[in-house]
Amino acid sequence: MTGALLAVVDRELKRFFRQKGRLVSTFLRPALWLVVIGSGFSALVHGGVSYYKYLLPGIYGMVLLFSTFLSALGTVHDREFGATRMLLIAPLPRSFIVLAKTVSSTLLGFVQAMMLIPVIWIVGLTPPPSAVLVFVLAALLGAATLSCLGMLIASRVRSVENFAIVMNLVLFPMFFLSGALYPAATLPGWLQPFVRVNPLSYVIDLMRHSLLHGTYPGNLGPDYTQRFDFIVLVAFALVCLGVASALFGEDDHVGLILLNAQPRKNPLLRLSPGAWLRRRPSP
Repeated sequence: MTGALLAVVDRELKRFFRQKGRLVSTFLRPALWLVVIGSGFSALVHGGVSYYKYLLPGIYGMVLLFSTFLSALGTVHDREFGATRMLLIAPLPRSFIVLAKTVSSTLLGFVQAMMLIPVIWIVGLTPPPSAVLVFVLAALLGAATLSCLGMLIASRVRSVENFAIVMNLVLFPMFFLSGALYPAATLPGWLQPFVRVNPLSYVIDLMRHSLLHGTYPGNLGPDYTQRFDFIVLVAFALVCLGVASALFGEDDHVGLILLNAQPRKNPLLRLSPGAWLRRRPSP
């Protein structure tokens, strides 16, 4: 099984580095947000606060979010056009396929975030080496958590078009309700439940602990403790991975699967050859 896992991971990494447009967007998208959004909001922030520094953990969270969801989109594409179907008929448990895809997605998201690590010093932050190490571990945990969420969605979506719709409905609300651009505590009370169930909120908060520790007081600092962020992300990742493993490759409706119903079958498959011929329309 180790060889199969390495094969899946190797394929996903090679596909990423061969997609030049996706590789360029790794640098272009965060640079665009950091320059444009950072410049716009910096004009509204006063009191010696550098908005570029505050925005940086949110930029890393955006990189992880977009990367892992694009990897999940690749899983849907492979299943629709045949690549994943070869894995489904292999003598491997479905949970192993989900794990292999999740590991590859995690590595891709983590690698893309680490490509941008020099931006920490470009914006003027000078964290100690221990804080940089904590940030690297937080990025790895965040990539794993968001990859598990992406695989959970990909386990039930059957076409690339449908997944693109789901991405628009899930991805941007997750980003804007995560505290990436502004303190989540300033959002209205009726939005706070959405902030708290959003895994990206804890990913960014955990990275903010290491990058901005002691930089800004009050509501510009982290909202939760590092231990709480870690526990929430690990629990969320395990739940998503377990549910995705249970649903991946099944053809029944989610509700029926949860109720442990028998898979639906084509009624024509239960007919004898003679009866099936009699049901065929005459030419």
